Amino acid sequence: MPKAHYIKVASASTGSRSQARQRSRNLSRGSRLRRLRLDCAIAEYLGDVRARRSARAADRLEWLFNDFRKFCPKLLLRSIKRRDLIFYMAALRERGLADRTIFNRISTMLSFLKSFGIEGLLSRKDLPRYTQKSVDAYSEAEVAELLKGVDERSRAIFGFFLGTGCREQEVAYMTWSDVDLDQKLVRITAKPQWNWKPKDCEERYVPIPEWLIDTLRELNVNSGSSLVFPNQLDQPEGHFLAKLKTLALRAGLNCGHCTNKRGQSCKDKPVCRRWSLHKFRRTFATMHHDSGVSARTLQAWLGHSNLETTLRYLKVADLRSERIRSQVDKTFATVVATRGNTI
Repeated sequence: MPKAHYIKVASASTGSRSQARQRSRNLSRGSRLRRLRLDCAIAEYLGDVRARRSARAADRLEWLFNDFRKFCPKLLLRSIKRRDLIFYMAALRERGLADRTIFNRISTMLSFLKSFGIEGLLSRKDLPRYTQKSVDAYSEAEVAELLKGVDERSRAIFGFFLGTGCREQEVAYMTWSDVDLDQKLVRITAKPQWNWKPKDCEERYVPIPEWLIDTLRELNVNSGSSLVFPNQLDQPEGHFLAKLKTLALRAGLNCGHCTNKRGQSCKDKPVCRRWSLHKFRRTFATMHHDSGVSARTLQAWLGHSNLETTLRYLKVADLRSERIRSQVDKTFATVVATRGNTI
């Protein structure tokens, strides 16, 4: 009994000391928060993002914080209140920004404040509601028409987007050391020399088709760069999207209904929203799914952190499948008159 009593007392004493240390840390954090300047908090947060993610991500956030500071001249972090965020949302809306863009910017501000222990300023109901866009993919005919008659480099670039499902930055920083022509694989790896990391800092392998292997072999013969698709200065290419839209315009594939903020129409300018680099990822997923590749496998190839994102990519593939078309036709078979007669 005495031994058991001694152990119990010691455990209680240890718990009390642990609680005391936690209270001390909370008091210290609270004291620091009361004195912390907003500019200093932003600099600290950006430094953390730069260390954990990338300089590019930190630069984007810095632009957002500078924009917020124009509407919120307060000096101390703790002085930011609910109305400051509400006023900033109103200012963004007056500037004509889309609800999705406003949602993303305010969510980023809330994440920043939460990292310093400031929570509950806004609820989900306060944030703008936006329509979730459907995930679409290119048809095989569209891809074939786009690449018909283009130069070999353009065919290699957009064939690579299609055949690997890589993101724009992953293609820009792809090096020949990442391409295994014998094993028919590409690797998405960090590039410290350019201070670049894959999304979520996760490296992965992607198998590639035979036709892309042949294209890359020919491209590699004449390449004098470590990058697969360097720009004219032997640096990572940053104009893939402009090149894609230019090809679509030349091929006569623009929808003819898009108009950008400058009033330019896609009838005669390379500004059609129908064409995007990310759409190649959806096409990659759709075509593999149609061939029987599982959603879990595609999740790994695409580098998605959760399966839900991959499944969103595959909704269009399911709608276009022969199985679904057969079910739809069967549903209305008794409604539509047979033997050549229609409703």
